Formats: sequence, structure tokens, C-alpha cells
Amino acid sequence: MKLDDLSWPDVDAALGANTPVLLPFGSLEQHGPHLPFDTDTVCVQAVADRAASLSGALSLPALSYGAPSRPRSGGGPVFPLGAEIPLGVYFDVVRGIVLNLLQRGVTNLLMLSWHTENGVVLYDAAREAVSLAGTDAKVIALDSPGSFCKPETAKKIYVDGPVPGHFEHAGLIETSVMLALQADRVKPFGDVQAQLPSLKYDVIPQPDGAVSPTGSFTSPRNATAEIGNLLLDDVVPGLAGAIETEFSTRR
Repeated sequence: MKLDDLSWPDVDAALGANTPVLLPFGSLEQHGPHLPFDTDTVCVQAVADRAASLSGALSLPALSYGAPSRPRSGGGPVFPLGAEIPLGVYFDVVRGIVLNLLQRGVTNLLMLSWHTENGVVLYDAAREAVSLAGTDAKVIALDSPGSFCKPETAKKIYVDGPVPGHFEHAGLIETSVMLALQADRVKPFGDVQAQLPSLKYDVIPQPDGAVSPTGSFTSPRNATAEIGNLLLDDVVPGLAGAIETEFSTRR
């Protein structure tokens, strides 16, 4: 079920049955010269919607404004625009949303993010919200759905060999998933030049040349919709399984 499609009596009935609720978090951040700014939001929304459909949960619209991009995970502030929320404010926003949900009937909540920088906030914001709500709600905080990718799938996906997951930005994985979800929004990427961050740490102000000038940290050249679907075929059932494992006795 998707909240967008329901009336309030539908939602009231779902909450009365302790239906798990999925709250996705995305971002509006550069994803190379070939992917749209809302790539994280598109991906996490699709995963949430599909997992909800498979598990009988209720998915909410993703929060598309995310935590600030950092140089070694998203390129940082050297790229234009970046519709971000300052981290302290983002913490308050996430805590406020979760608290509101818990106070208005949600008893089983799963928070999931596709944007790396959001992950540092989710757990602590949820922990404070549960404490403030004073209910017996159960909350799961998932930094990245990619954790459900099976080792055998990873071997098929990384045809050029493994890449440190922290540096997989606007490369093979995200391009492939976007090809599987919204291929018409992916621009030609065969000639996109990629470069891993040159430093092992972040520096303020950000030095010239510290990150890939194209915004792609790893090459997308081998990306295909088939690879995207391979990943989704692991992630979606994996997430649905976690929902069943954690919430089945509470419904």
C-alpha cells in the first residue's frame, strides 16, 4: 500500500491492524553528468513501495531533502545547488516526523535511506522520538538497502572487480538501478570519466581536485537495467523479509 493512494479511513484501518509503515529518505544531490538530482529519492521510494507491496506494509512518500553532501561520499559543496538541510536542522526534522507518526498511531516503523549522509541521523533521531512518544512502538533504522545485496549478486554486478562501497557514487550501481526504474531520465554515460576521491579524509575548505570533477566516483560504463534489476531482486525481498521478521508478532 502507498499512502498517496489511500483515504483516511483506509489509513485508520491499517494502523488499527498495526500495519508496518515504511518511511524512506532521499536527497537532491548531484549524481554525475548523466543522472538526475533526485536519483537517491527515486531509488529509495521504489524500494520502499515494492517492499511494502510484497510485505503488506504501508509506504510513505520519501523526504527528498536530505543531509548535506560530503566530499568523499557525494562530492560536497563544489557542485551547484544541492538542495540540502543543515545537519542539526535535519536531525530535528527527522525526529519530528517520526515523533508525529508514533503519536498518531504508528506502532511499527521502518526508516530507510539511499543517501549515505542521512544515515548518521536516522538512528539517534528515532531513538529520541521513541523516548518522547512514550509508546511501545518498534522502529528499525536502515542506512542503506544495499546491505541486502547477496555476495553472489555482487560478483555478477562488479564485472570490473569490487569497489569500496563508500565510494560507489553515480557509478555502476546507481546508474543501473535508474536504468531499471526510469531509463528515460538517464543521459548517455559511456564516456563519463570517473575518479575516486584523492584523499582519505575530508578537508575544509575543500581542496581543488579532491573529488571527481564529473561527480562520478566509479565508472558507470557497464551499467545496464539487468544489473539494476539483479540488485532490486535482492534488496526488495530482503527488506520485505526484515519487515516480516521484526514486525510479524506485533501485527
